Amino acid sequence: NLLYDAETGQPILTSTTTEFKDPIYTTGIPGHWAYEGLAGGYKDVGFDIPNAAFASLVNSAGQITNLAYKNMLYPGDEIALINGTTQVKGYVDQIGSSYYFTINGFSSGTPINVPLTVAQLNTYNKIKVLRSGRHNLQDQKVGAITSFTNPLYNNPTSWPNLNQNYGVTQASAVELGNLWQGYCGCGFVAGGGNTSGSLLPNQYIQGIKGNYRKIKDYTYLTLRNQTKQNGNSNIRVDGTFQNFSPFWIPNAGNDWVANPTNWQWVSEATKYSPYGFDLENKDALNRFSGAQYGYQQTMPVAVTSNSKYKQSANESFEYNDLGFCPDDHFGYNQHQANTYATPTPGTFVRLQKYSHTGKRSIKVAPTQTITITKQINQCQ
Repeated sequence: NLLYDAETGQPILTSTTTEFKDPIYTTGIPGHWAYEGLAGGYKDVGFDIPNAAFASLVNSAGQITNLAYKNMLYPGDEIALINGTTQVKGYVDQIGSSYYFTINGFSSGTPINVPLTVAQLNTYNKIKVLRSGRHNLQDQKVGAITSFTNPLYNNPTSWPNLNQNYGVTQASAVELGNLWQGYCGCGFVAGGGNTSGSLLPNQYIQGIKGNYRKIKDYTYLTLRNQTKQNGNSNIRVDGTFQNFSPFWIPNAGNDWVANPTNWQWVSEATKYSPYGFDLENKDALNRFSGAQYGYQQTMPVAVTSNSKYKQSANESFEYNDLGFCPDDHFGYNQHQANTYATPTPGTFVRLQKYSHTGKRSIKVAPTQTITITKQINQCQ
């Protein structure tokens, strides 16, 4: 180990030896250098803001304008709005480019996210951060570069501008995101995630915002150097990149920025379950793959290739009675009878006496037909 992350103590530059007894170096890019949301929650968890600071904390519309507090807080912070012994749970939310303190409310029976005005904030004695929007994921790496030359060779005190002269042999990068499309089933809110409105459901609770997951994997595209030694390939040094520019670029102390020039993404995650599973992805040829989960959203029950999530459906009649959530992607649940007696027209009963590959089958009475019509919603 040659270089460590000052924030976490994790090694970010290591050296090993090839079979030719030459050193080879691997540089890892910590995710929290590029995404503040992966950083340590210690930066604001437990932080108190007294009522006396409220006047300079937000403007009349409720936007957090005090830069010292804005830099301390982070979108996704769970907060307690405290008035004596009474506490109301809220969030720090980003709407557009501005930060707000918000609480859950209702509009015509629909749960919404309500930004608090300065007058509303003044009804509380203080604000306390209960859980940080920075998720303590400092071990997450967003890039790796392997080279024959030590990146610290020319300047051991600052981050190098890595290029082809360092003998790069392998490079990869990952782009993360924390804004996702809504999920139709299990009582979650349908629709895509966004940061442009105030009367929105709490998107942190709904799993739309705040969860950092992979969007794209990248690899670097370039020709490789080849030499000849006595008419043979020189495998000791062959294979280094003819050209190279790093994906992640330092940004004067701010989050590092992506520079995808000459980088090719190889896979892209396009849809996630709020429980963390990859429901849909595609490759560089725009070929989709999908997966559907059942058994309380813990096990894959159908996997498809060359198909989007909304283009595939599965019904096994095996797990609909587990009572976990109303999975609305596809199913005949609305036609299932409540009793094992003779079903009424248009319904069926499930039997355990007969089955094909699972434990259950359905019984449809003679001359009956059961149909299902499924409207494909935005979140599918």
